[in-house]
Amino acid sequence: MPREASITQNDITRAAIRLLRKGQHPSAQKVRVELGNKGSLSTIHEGLKTWRESLNDSDLDVLPAEMPKELAAPIEDFFNACMAIAERQLAEHRQKANEEIEKAAAEARQAVSRMEDLQGYAKELETKLDGRIEQVDQLKAQNDEIRQQRLEVSNLAQQNADRIDFLMSARDNDRKLHEREVDELKRGFERDC
Repeated sequence: MPREASITQNDITRAAIRLLRKGQHPSAQKVRVELGNKGSLSTIHEGLKTWRESLNDSDLDVLPAEMPKELAAPIEDFFNACMAIAERQLAEHRQKANEEIEKAAAEARQAVSRMEDLQGYAKELETKLDGRIEQVDQLKAQNDEIRQQRLEVSNLAQQNADRIDFLMSARDNDRKLHEREVDELKRGFERDC
C-alpha cells in the first residue's frame, strides 16, 4: 500500500481557514476531508492545536463558526481587498528594500574600490619612502666620507703648516747664520786691508 503524502502545518492551517469561510467548525475529520483525505487524524489534531494556540498568542479574533451566509461573501470580498492592499504594500516595501540593498551594495563596491585605490597609493608611497631612505643612507655614507676627507685634509694642512713653520724657521736660522758669516768675512776683510 503506497504511503500517504505528508501534510504540513501550513496545509492544516489553510484547510481550517477554508472551513471557517464555509461557516463550518474545523474539526480534525473535516480538515482531513478538506485535505483530500490526506494525513493522519492525530497529525491533523496536533496541527489544529498548534494553529489555535498561535491564534491565542497573536490575539487574533476568529469569526464564529455559525456566521450568517449573507455575510460570508462581503467578508470574503473585504478580506480579499485587504489581502490585495497588503500584497501591494508588501511589494512596494520589497521594491524599496531591494533598491536600498542595491544602493548599499553599490556604496560597498565604491568603498572597496576606494580602499583598493588607497592601498595601491599606500604601496606606491611605501616604495617611494624606501627609495628616499636608501638615498638618505647613501647621503649619510657620502657625508661620512666627506667628513673623513676633510679631517685628512685638515691633518695634511696642519702638517704642511708645521713644515712651513719649520722651513721658515730653518731659513731664518740659515739667513742669520749667513749674515754672521758675511759680517765675520767683512770684519776679517776690513782688518786685512
